[in-house]
Amino acid sequence: MLYAVYGLSFNVFVYTAFIKSIPAELEEAAIMDGASVWTTFRQVIFALLTPMNATVGILTCMHVSLERFPPAACPNRPTLGYLRRHERIHQIMSIENPALHPDANWWRQAAVYQIYPRSFADANRDGLGDLPGLTSRMGYLSELGIDAIWLSPFYPSALADGGYDVDDHRNVDPRLGSLADFDAMVASAHAADIRIIVDIVPNHSSNRHVWFQEALASAPGSAARARYHFLDGLGDDGARPPSDWPSHFGGGAWTRVVEQAGPNAGKPGQWYLHLFAPEQPDFNWDHPEVRADFHTTLRFWADRGVDGFRVDVAHALVKDMSLPLRSKPALAAWWMTAPTRSSTVMRSMKCLQAGGRS
Repeated sequence: MLYAVYGLSFNVFVYTAFIKSIPAELEEAAIMDGASVWTTFRQVIFALLTPMNATVGILTCMHVSLERFPPAACPNRPTLGYLRRHERIHQIMSIENPALHPDANWWRQAAVYQIYPRSFADANRDGLGDLPGLTSRMGYLSELGIDAIWLSPFYPSALADGGYDVDDHRNVDPRLGSLADFDAMVASAHAADIRIIVDIVPNHSSNRHVWFQEALASAPGSAARARYHFLDGLGDDGARPPSDWPSHFGGGAWTRVVEQAGPNAGKPGQWYLHLFAPEQPDFNWDHPEVRADFHTTLRFWADRGVDGFRVDVAHALVKDMSLPLRSKPALAAWWMTAPTRSSTVMRSMKCLQAGGRS
């Protein structure tokens, strides 16, 4: 109806404006030639307004169709982009915003904005983004209409892999702020009806992690090394890695250490597994202490108000380390023929489920 009213008004405006703009002598000449006002409208004005009237008619039909048959009633009909934006703006402006109600499935329809804190906003102007800088931009983020922030790693790190080489999973990199700054950021986000999802990196630590430093300082077979994947090399002198597994970052997935303790101190010794960079040794997720520590990490951040977690490398936490280790070709063949694709994936998911329940 609205389109029809606007269309009719526009027709009247164009017609009257056109008639008034015709010079008097031209109008007299037209009348002498037998032309009437109706003839002028039919042959000139109507021809000019036909495309516009057709457009108004199409828009009117679309509007009536969307009101009479909304997307929810016709799930197989693609929703128009402008309608999605309109509904999104209406939801943001509405006090009764269902996306902000307590609901375990809120994330399924949420608009999540990923932030790499080291490059987003720099509060102290030292050239590196930080948590106070993020907090200072919360008004801007709220205006975007987002439901949640996915916060990339902000933990202490040497940045061998952009922060995914974590020195301490329960702390803030001092270059980015403090735990107090983190708490202030969460409070600011919640005040703006924005949830916080933090990046958790349970597959590996950094090589500067206190556990890995303890493992390096311990002898082969120690409890400290059992938290990671340390194995003897192949060959008489152990000079070849335990398997031909590749790293996702290129090269092999094994790095040999120089022993610091035991009878072979000062000599090349065991190898440790890293599916990514050598600075990212993989945890042994079959070790109960590793699982317990991960649960502690989840509780630590949840107690600080975090609303959810993005789990890095969730599919590969648990590995099949049964000896002898499969070679790369055998591993590829096994993966393609495994009934469930990979039992290790299922074991990883069970670990995550256990962590979520706790």
